[in-house]
Amino acid sequence: MGRYSTGAYILDQLKTLSIADLKRMGYMKPGRRYGNVRWSCKGETTGIVTIVVEIGPACGYVGFSYIHNHEQEYRYRVQLTSIPTNLGIGRRWYFICPQTGKRCAKLFLGNGYFQHRTGIPGALYSSQTESGFYRSLAKYWRDYDRQFTPYMKTHYRGKPTKRYLLTRVAARKADRLGALLLASMKG
Repeated sequence: MGRYSTGAYILDQLKTLSIADLKRMGYMKPGRRYGNVRWSCKGETTGIVTIVVEIGPACGYVGFSYIHNHEQEYRYRVQLTSIPTNLGIGRRWYFICPQTGKRCAKLFLGNGYFQHRTGIPGALYSSQTESGFYRSLAKYWRDYDRQFTPYMKTHYRGKPTKRYLLTRVAARKADRLGALLLASMKG
């Protein structure tokens, strides 16, 4: 028998903002930049946040301004920090979470604030809410589908490749698990 929902946040369903998003939108350049970030689902806008990004030589901030759930207005800053890259070419930027103080590359909108995933109590990824049986079944289906990718090498110098052999094993397991699943649904 299934359990009742705990009301936990599902991280995959929350609005997110990452350093990569800001970079792609052109905000991660030295100086101050203003703009709006929009989220949409099926062509309908689900959220708009006004941001101010100020980038200095090694630090900066992102200022947020938005109304959450049509009720409360939020205005706050999230600090940015950077470290030199491994190759010594450029810098790698991170947010400093206002709730936890952790350095992160992605912020999630939970409890009204953009924050690191650990700042949202009880938050889970959707895969963590699935049963173990379903996760194992999904793993075998992914491995089964891998054999149909366009550049999958099945043989090298006349011998089957290791990856191909693994996908064949996964295909057999997926067939068995699929048969078990169908049998359990019938009876």
